[in-house]
Amino acid sequence: MTGNNGNNGINGAAATIAVGTVTALPAGSTPTIVNAGTTGAAVFNFGLVTGNTGATGATSTAASIWYDECIFSVGTTLTWSATVTMWYNTLQYQSPFAAAGNSFSYPFPMAAGTYTMYIMGGTNASGGIITWYIDGVSQGTTDTYASGSTTRTQWTAAVTVVGTGMHTLQGSVLTKNGASGGYATVLNKMWIR
Repeated sequence: MTGNNGNNGINGAAATIAVGTVTALPAGSTPTIVNAGTTGAAVFNFGLVTGNTGATGATSTAASIWYDECIFSVGTTLTWSATVTMWYNTLQYQSPFAAAGNSFSYPFPMAAGTYTMYIMGGTNASGGIITWYIDGVSQGTTDTYASGSTTRTQWTAAVTVVGTGMHTLQGSVLTKNGASGGYATVLNKMWIR
């Protein structure tokens, strides 16, 4: 003989789960999960295994630096206009022309070595002399003066990159040709390769 069903019991408290600590374990260890709480109020502490150090990736042996993407730290920002006579159909320059000291820079990754830097821009009667630096070390100068304006001019300079990693190319217009009427810089792009 079967008896009657009994009364329903009282609902129990809902269990809770929380994350406690997360600890990095050395490569090759076994990961761990430990309940530091109770069965009704679990607090899980995790031990996660650190991965092995990966192989060193390839380091670049070429950098492409657009003048309009540089950081202009001294002087005014860049003036830009479209023209079919300049490289990439753009005329880009930093002004004022009447004062020395315009400076621009750009970070780039590169392997250590000796390279050629190709500078693309134009010359004019107010062109200044750009002193180039990589990581604060002078790499030479580029005189952008010409008695008449020229477009699509390319200069080259030998540059040395010390150490593999991130570097900073800086151009500072500190001097000018004695015949120049100013310190203009009309540039488009710099390549290091």
